[in-house]
Amino acid sequence: SEGKIIYCGPVDSVLSHFESLGYILPDRMDVADWLQTLPTKDGAQFMAKNENIDADSEEVDVDTGRKHLTTDDFVEKFHESKYGQKIMERLNSPMNDGDDAKFVRDMAKNRYANPTLKALKLVVQRE
Repeated sequence: SEGKIIYCGPVDSVLSHFESLGYILPDRMDVADWLQTLPTKDGAQFMAKNENIDADSEEVDVDTGRKHLTTDDFVEKFHESKYGQKIMERLNSPMNDGDDAKFVRDMAKNRYANPTLKALKLVVQRE
């Protein structure tokens, strides 16, 4: 996916998201492998058949009658989804100096804090 985010949401909703875009997880295929393959050229093989689409266009797959989405299409569809909208809404809202900022400061301080004595002990143990 060229380093772009094509989905970010609950794990139990990932299948329904991509199925809504016209892709089907084959029997006996791991979901993680399927997700990695979708944004590549090989992802076209997982498209559901649709006889309602005009297959005369060069971009439309002959077997499925659908156009395989590009990475940018996947990104756009994610941004249009409810999870993409929720993330963009959160990113665009101003961060107040209340609970959110306190949480970020505390997490960084506590998670990465390393007392001097503990750091010295680690260095000595390595040597």
